[in-house]
Amino acid sequence: LMATWMLEVSSKSAEAQLGVDLARIYRDSALYDDNQQNLFNIHGSLSAAVIFSGLINCTLVLPYVQTELTVVYWERFAGMYSPLAYALGQIIAEVPYIFFQTGIFIMVTYPMVEYYGSVYKIFCYFYMMLCSLLYYNYLGMLLMLLTPNYMVAAILSSAYHTMLNLFSGFFILEPTRKLRYFGETKTVAAFLKHCFGFDHDHLAITAIVLAIYPIAFASLFASFIGRLNFQRR
Repeated sequence: LMATWMLEVSSKSAEAQLGVDLARIYRDSALYDDNQQNLFNIHGSLSAAVIFSGLINCTLVLPYVQTELTVVYWERFAGMYSPLAYALGQIIAEVPYIFFQTGIFIMVTYPMVEYYGSVYKIFCYFYMMLCSLLYYNYLGMLLMLLTPNYMVAAILSSAYHTMLNLFSGFFILEPTRKLRYFGETKTVAAFLKHCFGFDHDHLAITAIVLAIYPIAFASLFASFIGRLNFQRR
């Protein structure tokens, strides 16, 4: 903190009079390496938590959907109720469960990582996690619907999550994005923007896209459930 404060309050003229380059000293210090590593640790832990939690949700929902689809096929053949009613019920039933799961996740991880204590930031964190988990759950439901059995759905799910994790933007950066020193960028926001392409101005667009994914997968699930039937006589 002291080194960062010195970089903010010092001027080029003062450094010239003293004959020192504070930015260079900071870049060569262990504090700079620690700060940079802390940023990667926080970003990596958040990325791993989202992908791991989503993978577990997506995997666990597959056998339940498989069992329920068998009942849906029977009930649809008997004319008991429409597939759309079942689809809407299944989609809505996932929301309170994911809402509760997200709340527990936030209460544990937010203070543990020591994120900034702000109602707005907590809400953004909650919203991001809620949309992500809903997206993974609805993805698992859709994969089970589009495949003839649990094994095929599990294989496709595993392949999808592997590719998603690999190209999520954390392990493989764009060729033009190279690490820069804190002494040059000075702010965490500038560092994240240069290394990962994160821009605070895109926050609204990101929020919209996060909502589109679960809505899209839920809509596809509701649309296809009345058209596909892998049950054999």
